[in-house]
Amino acid sequence: MQYTYFFDDILKSMKYKEANERKTTDAGIITVALLAARYFADNIESSLSLVRYTSLIPNIFNKSWVNRRLHKIGEVFSELFFYFRQTVKELTGNSTYCIDSFPVPVCQNI
Repeated sequence: MQYTYFFDDILKSMKYKEANERKTTDAGIITVALLAARYFADNIESSLSLVRYTSLIPNIFNKSWVNRRLHKIGEVFSELFFYFRQTVKELTGNSTYCIDSFPVPVCQNI
């Protein structure tokens, strides 16, 4: 589970610059967010628990700190999407693709 290296390499290839004084990279924050989305129903705290338990990302702090960092790097997510779109287009030669974002009800309000 080397997500951090994966996103670090992608951000470097995008020529993304981040502040030098940070103890955790933006790639690490993106990793926490995507792990939360993929495996923990967007629960950042559960994702942080996994990251701490596996020592995947050193110097990771609390949920509040991660949320503040996520808000600061929000535009990076749209840039990542654009980068992936370009990569898929180059690999497949196809400029048409579909992302399923249909809402699924989880409970019925009474």
